Amino acid sequence: MSRRSAVLLIHYYFPPIHSIGSKRNFYFAEEWDRQFEQVKVLSTSNVDVLPKDHTLLSSGFDIAYLPTKDYRTAMAKSSHRSSPDNINKSSPFWKLGVKLIHTYPFNLMNGEGGSQYIKAGVKEGTAFLQEHPDAIIYSSFRPYADHAIAAKLKAKFPKTTWIADFRDADVDPLYKLYLNKSWQESFNKRILRKADIITTVSDGVTTLVRQFHDNVHTVPTGVRLRPELDKFPEYTIAYTGSLYGEHRDPSPLMEAIRELSMQKPLLPDTFQLVYAGKDGKQFVEYARQYEVDHLVINHGIIPLQQAQEIQSKAHLNLMMTTATAEYQGILTGKLFEYIGANTPILSLVNGVEDNELNAMFEGYNLGHIHYTDLANQMSLNAIVTSRYEAYEQGIDTPSLAINKIKTTLSWEAQFNKILDLI
Repeated sequence: MSRRSAVLLIHYYFPPIHSIGSKRNFYFAEEWDRQFEQVKVLSTSNVDVLPKDHTLLSSGFDIAYLPTKDYRTAMAKSSHRSSPDNINKSSPFWKLGVKLIHTYPFNLMNGEGGSQYIKAGVKEGTAFLQEHPDAIIYSSFRPYADHAIAAKLKAKFPKTTWIADFRDADVDPLYKLYLNKSWQESFNKRILRKADIITTVSDGVTTLVRQFHDNVHTVPTGVRLRPELDKFPEYTIAYTGSLYGEHRDPSPLMEAIRELSMQKPLLPDTFQLVYAGKDGKQFVEYARQYEVDHLVINHGIIPLQQAQEIQSKAHLNLMMTTATAEYQGILTGKLFEYIGANTPILSLVNGVEDNELNAMFEGYNLGHIHYTDLANQMSLNAIVTSRYEAYEQGIDTPSLAINKIKTTLSWEAQFNKILDLI
């Protein structure tokens, strides 16, 4: 296939920024670069102050770093940067602040990106589109500043094709990161009406975003399978990620481990619960409540490559998500990162049964799902016990459906879905 003309990518989150969102943007950027002659990336100058991970090399891209002064700029320069646990994210003041910076118009003024970032993005984008007036514009949420830039550029260059991508739903019945729902819905409709195509990571997000646009399509996150590694000598359950306040609760797993320890002694040299991420103090506290904190190894924030090594060497990777009657299909980026490790996954779902998640686990033989609203604790205890006993006896656990994953979940396969929409 001949290479096409030009594409403008608008990504606040792009390597080397350490973020799960950076990966979706980066791997699709690689695909855009393979099939388009000119690829321009607009990102943030906050790359200089936010945590970095150089595992994904962005040096091959033409990147304009837009000057940015937003709340993340200030936080990154504060004393809290070196100690995330110092932030009391359960305080009413913190929760109000989070909603404020995600609510229109504050999300465009002081939220991620901010007004200076948006203004600079329009200027840089205009210079690029003057040379390529029929280019494709591809922007990503979060933050909404990326879509705001794209909407302004689409208005100036109507021959462009604007694709707006959503990793999360801006208006949802679960997290509710806004002060007034009607304001936020009106804002979404006004911004997104200029888009030609909207893509999302799951059918659950598609359902919520469809109220703002009539051309919304699901393009799941892709998978890059990594080389298999020898497992840790100790039986290892690993969680590499954030707890998102009270939305990710590992208590059912902690209880299952405590029940197992009552049947047979669990020592750190035979059983370990590995954590990597910014919420180590909170994770250890969960373990302490069930008297299994002596089994926890807390690595804190580590580079992506090291986190992926832990995932590949673990015997079971822990995933946590939420599902409600109004909002399902929250297929986190962590799920696809875990699939790349070719390691069985234990998913703890806070809420109701999620048909989209069920289909993923059944279709690709990913592991086990425990629903707090459906499964009893004894079933989870049995899963943890049987997995550990298989390890003691040297029995291999079933592997993921690798051939099917290669065929249908690769980044190239997902990107081709975008090309089919254009």
